[in-house]
Amino acid sequence: MVLTSASLILSGIACLCLSGYMLYVATPREGKPPTIWTATENRSTIFALMVVTLFVFGAGLLLKGFLS
Repeated sequence: MVLTSASLILSGIACLCLSGYMLYVATPREGKPPTIWTATENRSTIFALMVVTLFVFGAGLLLKGFLS
C-alpha cells in the first residue's frame, strides 16, 4: 500500500513538473522566434491541450496518492 501511494505521488509530481517545464519552454522570449510547438494555431491548440491534460492528470495522481 505504501509503495502504491509513493508511486502515485511520484508520478503526479513528474506530470506536474513536465507540464510546468513545457509551459516554461513555450513562453515567448524577446528576440527569439516562436517555438515549433506554437508556430501555428493548430499546434498551439494541441500544445495547450497537452499541458492542461498533463496538469490535470498529475494533480489527480497526486491527490489519489495522498488520499489512498
